[in-house]
Amino acid sequence: MKHATILVLGVIAVTGCNPTMAPPLRTTHYGAPARMSHHRVEVSGAGTIYGSGGAWGGLRVAPGLRVELGTDLRFVDEENWALGGAGLRYTVDGRNAKLWGVAFDIELGAALGVGGVLDENNADGRSWNHRLAGGGYLGLGVGAYMTRHFALFLRTRGQVSGARGIPTTLWGSALGGFEIAWGHVAWYVAGGAAGYRNDADAAFGATAETGLSLRLF
Repeated sequence: MKHATILVLGVIAVTGCNPTMAPPLRTTHYGAPARMSHHRVEVSGAGTIYGSGGAWGGLRVAPGLRVELGTDLRFVDEENWALGGAGLRYTVDGRNAKLWGVAFDIELGAALGVGGVLDENNADGRSWNHRLAGGGYLGLGVGAYMTRHFALFLRTRGQVSGARGIPTTLWGSALGGFEIAWGHVAWYVAGGAAGYRNDADAAFGATAETGLSLRLF
């Protein structure tokens, strides 16, 4: 049986040798869609239970449309990355006047930075911070607001990433969770599954994350 390190979006469980993969571009998945519908600026931070995550800011530029800028980082061992990203999120808010109901969003973006790892049998001597890395992502989300303060949500995202000396890597994830919001603050917890595949390696496993958001005005 092949022993490998399973590295999914935010889940790293060491069971043997290093994997071969270009880094994921965003390892956390936001929270419930439409939480920023009545605000212009949002700042948020989120992380996984295995050491990856980052901070993002969002600016509403048109009804339902926002621009997002942020980072995704991991500094734990040699399986690290440091990426900066930019994206767009379009939201359809189907909630009623009491902010109950269903909302949807779609996200599209790209990231650039350093990171990635080769299996030790094919190592080329480069450390993770000497590998230029980047790629793009596309994601979908749906949220059901039970009250104005509580929502359940589902999210999925696909990513394509590349890094110097590493095969193009496809990432996929799907998870569900809940979000609690009060005033200008929102907190979410989510869990699910994620994995990657390239010409040299593949892995799949569980993921979990949490995040906090502050809506400014």
